[in-house]
Amino acid sequence: MKVLRPQPYRDRIARGLSVLLALLLFGTLPTATRAAPAGDTVTILQGADIVTMEPYYSNSLPDQNAIIHVFETLTRFDQNIKLVPHLAESWRLRDAKTWEFRLRPGRQFQNGEPLNAEAVRYTLMRGKRFFEQRLGDVAYQYSLMDLDTVEVVDEYTVRIRSKSPAPIMPYHMAHSQTAPMPPRATEAMSVQELQRRPIGSGPYRVAEYVPNERVVLERWDQHPSRPAIRRILWRPVPEPATRLAELAAGNADIILNVPPDLTAQVERGGQARVEALPGMRRIIFGLRQDRHPALRDVRVRQALNFAFDCPTMMRTLLANRGECTGTLANVPDQNPNVKPFGYDQRRAAQLLDEAGWRMGPGNVRVRDGRPLQMGFDCPQGRYIRDAEMCQLLVADMAKVGVRLDLQLFDWSVFVQRSARRGAGFRDMYLIGSGPGFDCQSDLALVQKDSGSNRSLFESARFEQVWDDLSVTFDNKKRQEHCYRLQEINREEAPVIFIWFQTDIYGVRNRLNWKPRADERVRLIEATLR
Repeated sequence: MKVLRPQPYRDRIARGLSVLLALLLFGTLPTATRAAPAGDTVTILQGADIVTMEPYYSNSLPDQNAIIHVFETLTRFDQNIKLVPHLAESWRLRDAKTWEFRLRPGRQFQNGEPLNAEAVRYTLMRGKRFFEQRLGDVAYQYSLMDLDTVEVVDEYTVRIRSKSPAPIMPYHMAHSQTAPMPPRATEAMSVQELQRRPIGSGPYRVAEYVPNERVVLERWDQHPSRPAIRRILWRPVPEPATRLAELAAGNADIILNVPPDLTAQVERGGQARVEALPGMRRIIFGLRQDRHPALRDVRVRQALNFAFDCPTMMRTLLANRGECTGTLANVPDQNPNVKPFGYDQRRAAQLLDEAGWRMGPGNVRVRDGRPLQMGFDCPQGRYIRDAEMCQLLVADMAKVGVRLDLQLFDWSVFVQRSARRGAGFRDMYLIGSGPGFDCQSDLALVQKDSGSNRSLFESARFEQVWDDLSVTFDNKKRQEHCYRLQEINREEAPVIFIWFQTDIYGVRNRLNWKPRADERVRLIEATLR
């Protein structure tokens, strides 16, 4: 098993190990080494680095958590994941393909440019150009939007027209890749400047960006919301034990992805608390349909699902904080009749035999002289127990004669391999996908044209129902289509289903903040005690 990581991680790992060793030996950090955050600064430790601050180059949550403080969208999801107005004060459907949005007047960008209908038109048409020219990482969002034209009606009114009926266009306007950008400044800035010091209309702006080390956001005092927190410091710390040690030492205010079996350590000492809730992030093992020929056989894909001992993983790695799943749709769109595969080695072996993969020398299955062995790519530190999940899968697959070559990657390396529909992945991979906030967006994870379909799965049955769902406005019919799509997914097994992540945070008691089911770490309404 290989671990690939960028050079800057070595110093951070060494520092983290020294912090952990001090805690183990002394129960706390020596005062001289303690570097508590300033009183008006909130420090957040994520398992992965912020790779870019430019929305058009990112679909990664660690990036998005910072981006949503710098950029604003026409609509947004509130704390209860309900769609509400934001930069747009209202919107209406003019016809099946045309939506009209009315902006709040008098808003501006951080460089003084007006935030008006022309800025919205510029931003969306820029995204359309990126999509058509295969620039950045916008394929997921703009393929779903199917954007045609954007018309400026007056200074604060804009009409957005799609090529096909667009029942969920207001949902798309809550995505950071539709957040208005200042036209003049954006055109004048280089790609590197946009990725490190972008200009938005949000209540924070980028004060410092040091790759693999930190991103510092400072409050923009001309924003009407004027948040209570003056500075936000983001740091990547891949190792869960190191994040816990930093929280205990007073060097962090929020740590993400606390392993369920380590939650008791958060509250030890009385300075921090656990905040946990069922999340909306789908964790899957992806199966590339364009790599090993075995993965194009539905019997093999089903067999891999039966061979994966998800219940044992839930018990041993995740303290049963959640359930195994057989769907990709979030609540409330989940079909209650779609169940997990369950662990059944005998059924897995039977399906592999039927597909012509017979057990050969060294307990590895073979067909036509080719062994059933595949490359397997896995991030380390991005998701809860991600590396351990991958190691368990390797062991489970070996029991039925499938050999996996596992490589672990730090997130800044892994996310580059996942770009362009996973062009850098080998045969299999572990990845998490955040919510689309609607069944259609959720199931785009396996739709043939979607930028998030990194397995390159394609099913005629699925596409026929998908086409009906995509143009349907009636909510009852949309639910029927959504349920049918989940049944097809369960039958055709485009991925190995795992679970919807339970989100667990460690939070210092001095911070008034509650997590959200969509995993967005939003501090605009947070306060310090």
